Amino acid sequence: MIDVRPARASDVEAWVRMRCALWPDGTEAEHRREISQILAGELGESAVVLMAEDVGSGVVGFVELSIRPCAEGCRTNRIAYLEREVLPLERVL
Repeated sequence: MIDVRPARASDVEAWVRMRCALWPDGTEAEHRREISQILAGELGESAVVLMAEDVGSGVVGFVELSIRPCAEGCRTNRIAYLEREVLPLERVL
């Protein structure tokens, strides 16, 4: 069974591993720095991160969401935006 819940500090290692697999051009240090900023609420935009956790296996995916002031093709402001997509852990390892 998969539970979806807000990210917490104990998720950092799995989160870094998945981000590095999804965006290999970014360094581990860059991913860690951005994750730290997200967890501390230090990004300029609203950000929410949800973790998909398999009860028996731990974190298996994530999604990063934000509210942006604008987005391509949108005529309004305060746009809900999917920053990052869920990445099953099997694709990472």
